[in-house]
Amino acid sequence: MPIDVLAVNATLLFDLSASSARATASMRFRMGARQGHPMFDLRQTIEDAALDGSAISPTDMPAVDLGGGPGAEMRVLHRELAAGSEHVLRQRAW
Repeated sequence: MPIDVLAVNATLLFDLSASSARATASMRFRMGARQGHPMFDLRQTIEDAALDGSAISPTDMPAVDLGGGPGAEMRVLHRELAAGSEHVLRQRAW
């Protein structure tokens, strides 16, 4: 299900000597008019995550081809959420 992103707060940490970066982001979102599994666009590898303060496995948010083809996959959260409900998804990625 598509979601309405209400707010995103993120912190980025760049390690120039290692040519790497880490990000921690918190996304507040609202489900649409139907209940279902929220989907969102995120290309980075997720290290850990929490939904509404409870830890969830990154494997619960796989990248799925929803018809857009290679490189256009969307993450789908394997949690069925109520229509119109608001949630906070926190993720740490690299």
